Amino acid sequence: MGLIMTPNRLLNSNRWLSFLESTAQGFQLNMTVTSPQSNFYFKTSKICSRCKTEYPDLTLADIRRAQDKMSNLEEFVTNNGSTCIIVEIPGEIIIFALDCPHCLSNNQLILREKAEIASKILSDFLNSLLEGAIGGERAVELSALRQMNQIVLNFFQGQDNAVSYAFNLVLSALVILLDAKGSWLEYQDGDCEVLLIKGEEQAVRQAVKSKGFLKVEAPLQTGSKIGSLGILEPNNQQRAQSLLPLMAQECTIVFEIQRLFELVQAQFANVLGSLRSGVVLINKNKAIIYVNNSFAKLINKPVKDILNMPISDIHAPWISYITEESKLNEAGHMDFWHNDERDYWLNWQICPIFDKEDFSGWILLVDDESDNHQLQVTVRQAERLGVTATMVGALAHELRNPLSAAKGLVQLLARKQDPVKVRGYSDLILKELDRVTGLLNEFLLLGKPSTISSQPLNLTSLLNELLPLLEGEALHYNTKITADFHEVSPIDGDSGQLTQVTLNLVRNAIQAAGDNGKVTVKLKQIGDWVELSIEDNGPGIPPHKESQIFDPFFSTKPHGTGLGLSVVQTIANNHGGKIKVSNLPQGGAAFAVCLPISKRTSTTIVDIALIMANEYRRFPLEQMLRQTGYTVLTIEDIEDHEQEQLIKYRPRLVILPVSTSKAEVIVKNIWPTAQLLIIEQSQTFGEGDRELTYENLDFLYILKETRNMLKYKK
Repeated sequence: MGLIMTPNRLLNSNRWLSFLESTAQGFQLNMTVTSPQSNFYFKTSKICSRCKTEYPDLTLADIRRAQDKMSNLEEFVTNNGSTCIIVEIPGEIIIFALDCPHCLSNNQLILREKAEIASKILSDFLNSLLEGAIGGERAVELSALRQMNQIVLNFFQGQDNAVSYAFNLVLSALVILLDAKGSWLEYQDGDCEVLLIKGEEQAVRQAVKSKGFLKVEAPLQTGSKIGSLGILEPNNQQRAQSLLPLMAQECTIVFEIQRLFELVQAQFANVLGSLRSGVVLINKNKAIIYVNNSFAKLINKPVKDILNMPISDIHAPWISYITEESKLNEAGHMDFWHNDERDYWLNWQICPIFDKEDFSGWILLVDDESDNHQLQVTVRQAERLGVTATMVGALAHELRNPLSAAKGLVQLLARKQDPVKVRGYSDLILKELDRVTGLLNEFLLLGKPSTISSQPLNLTSLLNELLPLLEGEALHYNTKITADFHEVSPIDGDSGQLTQVTLNLVRNAIQAAGDNGKVTVKLKQIGDWVELSIEDNGPGIPPHKESQIFDPFFSTKPHGTGLGLSVVQTIANNHGGKIKVSNLPQGGAAFAVCLPISKRTSTTIVDIALIMANEYRRFPLEQMLRQTGYTVLTIEDIEDHEQEQLIKYRPRLVILPVSTSKAEVIVKNIWPTAQLLIIEQSQTFGEGDRELTYENLDFLYILKETRNMLKYKK
């Protein structure tokens, strides 16, 4: 029996390939299955199980190119511009998986996530199958099969064929696990009778209707559904009798999950209406077609007055994304909104709705966090009062020392007639008074209100400007500074205050690292946050002092004021950010300042910024992109354009005809999150290379690359 179940035999097994077909349909994937050790290729259905359109072609050249260079779960672009991913499973079997381009907007899982789940489930299933064959006993990963079925039902929720796809997996699994001729599931739901078959259909139909066949059946019943699960001519009848009831239980679970989806759909309006969050449905004409009671209460209008109202009549933080017809998921956190003489703070999320590839509208979810905001304000005020009392006491203590010293020197000054000693006392008095002035200046900064001179700011550019100054500071200590700056989204900030933050932290790091030390300044983006971190190889922060490091007047330096890090924390908080400290595993300390990216709603979102001086080439390319459904911003020469005007836009993709370092630097500074497509470079077409120039633009190539980089089709 072990000979039958070798990997190469599996590739030629109709039963195993039927299971792969069921898996592909359930995951909405087109799969091409092959093995480097054979010339065998198997392709699952070319028709998407959800929208019934054809998948893109995967050519033999695509497969060979990927086999030579790619590894497991690595994505690549096929010759026709589609994204494909490689899935490796035991036995040196390789699967190439393609998503349906028409269902991309409806998928809850992206291609990589679906491929990872399919890889794990198929690998676990195949391992169980192969190990069972060798040991003379076949085990089944019921938990893996259950996970697969639940994902399938989630993909197809609301569709009549959802249950069929899930049951196909169960029936296919039974056939290969029990070396059976076929399997079936029959059930009756009221007046409706259903019969699903896998394997040799004619033989199974005869077995279902007649007696005298070698078959095993297990009953199933849930709600109004009554039926049985059966297997025809299993290799081991005793094993079938123990396995079939477990599989029947899986079928019952499938029915229960589907019933829950049906109940939610039947009561959809009641579910939305009972949510605490405000829910709004907006059609593609930007009119409101549904609101629940929570949203009506939020804007203080009856539901009947809101329906058919243009969404633009509600001047709220999300309005720019709808007026600009954004097709992306967007969100806001604690955004301010003034309505009917009242201030609100809102969390919101807006998502586009697609019918296959056609855009239909948006769904908006809104949460009123005004009470939480007021609670936070109250807590901060209480904390501020407590901190103020502590700081005033600490400041009085710190001022007492230099003032007492100055008072004593003045008393000595009155007794001395020697001009030399008088001059010395005068210098000491001035030094102590300078110390008082320094303490008061830093203390005043701590007490400043949280309003800042905020403007869109590119931290990468700011740090590059400060780098020579930081290196100059390091020279005094013979310390080496390393910069590791990544392109990040703009933030709303005060350049002067953030310069002070950077200088304070770098100076502290240089002093901690000491002679021949090393300091690393890093800048990167993590989600909706920009992180500036300064690392040193000094002694680090003593663990028992980490909790006090930001307290006013606390210092680990012999002559430090203890206000520098408090000032840094205050500035970070005033920018809506935070600062954290940690000790590095290799030694030294790391301070990280996290600041939120800019969420200014005045920015206009566009799909493409097309930068091209040649009007005869720019105009037809612009028209082609617009007719395809993309929003386009055209620019003749970015080097001569006013950057204040360009920063008002946020393109997802920038197309440049020529690669010049100056143009690329400008693009990255203004639009750090945008992708860049340079179209004048060698590209492979068929057997040779073509050079894309002004006189030889390949519009089809540009359109394919644009679609691939933007990741969605309008």
